[in-house]
This record gives sequence, structure tokens and C-alpha cells, in this order.
Amino acid sequence: CNVIHNYQARIIWQRRVEGRLQPRGTAVVRCRLEPFAIYIGFDDDLSQGEHWVYPSDDYGQVVVRKPTDIGQVLSYVPLHDPALARHRTVHITEWGVEGILNDLEQKIERERLGAGSVDYLGLGESDSARLLHHIRALSSTGHLRTDYYLDGRHFLPVLVVSYDSVGELVEYVKFESVELNVPELNDDDAFNARTLFHKL
Repeated sequence: CNVIHNYQARIIWQRRVEGRLQPRGTAVVRCRLEPFAIYIGFDDDLSQGEHWVYPSDDYGQVVVRKPTDIGQVLSYVPLHDPALARHRTVHITEWGVEGILNDLEQKIERERLGAGSVDYLGLGESDSARLLHHIRALSSTGHLRTDYYLDGRHFLPVLVVSYDSVGELVEYVKFESVELNVPELNDDDAFNARTLFHKL
């Protein structure tokens, strides 16, 4: 397949936090792989929603723009500040498809060490008639089952669904409208927070 330099997509996501299933949310993600950069715009109304950008021109910090009662407010958060993960349950570097692929690779490595299992269940059609590779991972205790569905053309994940041992949903992540190698994402200002937020 062709080399992937960048991509953009719409994400539909839902996660269980401290035993409670959170409402479904949406986000737009744009990612450049080399050098790594990522933008996330939460909610369908990007003019009003919250935005994250990394890296910026501000010493490698994540720039966060949030709507408040007094208007849009910018803040600068160190990349590894745990507040980023607490706020949206997943760290900024794990929002894109590469975070999901890294998670799958770690589960494959744990299987090699005798912890858990990872099985390829074959090709199947999705609701859009695309061929998807279906991979199922089970935790070593059997308390978590995760189904990964990878696009048959470019092998990127388009759907990830996790369930606990009693069949309750733990996580749902779906990638829609995936575009690969978008020319505009190679521009110098594509992930510049000041330029990007000025356009919104």
C-alpha cells in the first residue's frame, strides 16, 4: 500500500469511566506522522468546541482552547501533564489511529509472553460494504475483550469496541470520513496553534 504521511478523520467515541458509561462524543482529528503533530477539535461545532494542538511553537506544549463564559481561552499544558488524560480520559498522543495500533502491538507482545490472546478472525464486510480485517484480543484474566476492525485497503483501524466479562461496553471508537495524505497537512502552519485558531 502507499506510504501514509498524514490523515484526517471524524471520530465517534464513548468510554466507561469509573464504572459509568459516558455519553458519546465526536471529534475531528488531524495527524502528521513525521514530524509528529496532532490536532483534535471536540464536538461537531468546531467554532464553539474545545481544541487541542501539539506540537506548537511554544516549546512543545499542548495548546488547549476552551470556550468559557468570557469567550475562548487559550492555555498551555505540558505534553505529559496527567490533566490531559483526566479531562478526556485518553492522552492526546493516543487519540489517533497510531495510539490504537500501539495498543494492539502491546497486546500481541503480551501474548508472546503468555499473557492474554490475540486472534485474527478473518475478513468481513462493514455496513458500508468495505472489507475489514477482524482481530480479537482477550486479556489474560478474560475480563476484557477488544475487537479491532482494520480497513482492508490501508490496514488502519476504523472501529474498536471493548466489552467487559459480563458484556457491558467499555470503549467504542469509530473513525469516519478518513482521508489519507492530505496535502494541506504538510504545510508549515498546519499545526501552528495561532494560525489554526485564527481560522476557526
